[in-house]
Amino acid sequence: MKNLWHGVKNLVNLKVVDLSECSKLEGMPDLSKATNLEVLILRRCSMLASVHPSIFFLAKLEKLDLYYCRSLTTLATDSHLCNLSHLNLNFCQNLTEFSLVSKNMKELRLRWTNIKAFPSSFGHQNTLKSLYLGGSNIKRLPSSIKNLMQLLHLEVSNCKEIQTIPGLPLFLETLDVEYCTSLLTLPKLPSFLQTLNAQSCISLQTLPELPPFLKTLNSRYCKSLQNLPELPMFLETLNAQSCTLLKTLPELPPFLKYLNVKDCESLKTVLLFPSTSVEQLKENRKRVMFLNCLYLDEHSLVAIGLNAQINVMKFANQHLSTQNHDHVENYSDYDDNHLSYQAVYVYPGSNVPEWLEYKTIKDYLIIDLSYAPPSPMLGFIFCFVLGKYRDTARYRRLEVNITLSNVEGEGMKQSVRMYIDFWNLTIKSDHECVMYDHGCSSFLNSKAKIQTRFKIQVTVRIQVYYQRTYILPQQVLKGFGVSLISTSTYNSFTQEMELHDSMFEFH
Repeated sequence: MKNLWHGVKNLVNLKVVDLSECSKLEGMPDLSKATNLEVLILRRCSMLASVHPSIFFLAKLEKLDLYYCRSLTTLATDSHLCNLSHLNLNFCQNLTEFSLVSKNMKELRLRWTNIKAFPSSFGHQNTLKSLYLGGSNIKRLPSSIKNLMQLLHLEVSNCKEIQTIPGLPLFLETLDVEYCTSLLTLPKLPSFLQTLNAQSCISLQTLPELPPFLKTLNSRYCKSLQNLPELPMFLETLNAQSCTLLKTLPELPPFLKYLNVKDCESLKTVLLFPSTSVEQLKENRKRVMFLNCLYLDEHSLVAIGLNAQINVMKFANQHLSTQNHDHVENYSDYDDNHLSYQAVYVYPGSNVPEWLEYKTIKDYLIIDLSYAPPSPMLGFIFCFVLGKYRDTARYRRLEVNITLSNVEGEGMKQSVRMYIDFWNLTIKSDHECVMYDHGCSSFLNSKAKIQTRFKIQVTVRIQVYYQRTYILPQQVLKGFGVSLISTSTYNSFTQEMELHDSMFEFH
């Protein structure tokens, strides 16, 4: 069906039209008498070359969806629409001309279109909240964008020709410039910005001063970035993976939860932590990755190791303090949400840290609780020493299997798994992985209630896509350690840290 009808029909009661997937539709009829039409959906009408101009005069039209109408070349009108609030032109790959203003526009999607510039009237979209331009051929943003005072989200990812970004609206919350490979500089960032995604901006050499309320900073694969500015207090996530020229990290803010500087091969110094252990006890770090940061100085490595102990023990204690002693959680969503159940630190090192009670260079050890003071809840913190390894296959994560048996390794065996997300797995030298996992710890605690001595055996697998796994070579696991924790041992640890600080201040 190339056309619906000819002429004008009285469609006064029509409110929604959905003609998605009408792949042979070439044109729309006159809809001037569909005066109550609110929604018009023409997704994937791949032969649609134009829309009827009557659409621009529908006073109640709120949503126009032309997603993947790849024959559409122009969408332009001099009329100011009244109610249109959502316009989707994503993947209209031949769209070269766009000129449309609505007094009520809130969301405008122009991703992967062939638009190179905006009309001068663009700055009149005063109610616009979200603008998506990713993958379009836009060469520069209009300076009038700073006048869009209600704009909260701006996405210009994969715009390969953009070299600069003009001044931005004051209340912008999200700026996404990922894969803007020609981008040389960023403007002054708005005070209320919460998320900055500059991943793979390979020409970007510096970042401007970061705003005070920023929560997420992604500078992954910014290979020309030589330093990071001072980090704002409320930052929660910092991803600077593969910033290969980065030599130092500024002091990390107290609210930071996730840090990834994997493959920052020039990184030497980490001004990582506050001067006192007591201040570190206020942190809630959950995931810290220094994988393949092989040139870190000794002082930085010691600081990272202590910070790992403090944060992983605190995370374990929080879990133990909130657990129902008589209820065992089944963690049925573990495959998809395992990160929410874990605290993980990975950093260069060849030995299980001294503070872990049980250590071995084998793949098994014996846990003996017969002399341990009674405790209703025990947590189990692990450290795995992983050796040099390279795998070019696309994979999802490491799968660590913990198998329990009696001391002789006989009788009924039971297993529990933990996941460690590395993505592409290249370990260039020995690393320590310190972690606490809710599911694994709850499983071991339930067994410890009925068995005071047992054997733990560890097997490490790589899980590739489609749930396939294969065992890592035996030499990759160079040893592991286990430390038991209860609320009382954690309280003793915090008192010890406070005493250490006070003695340091005295001296």
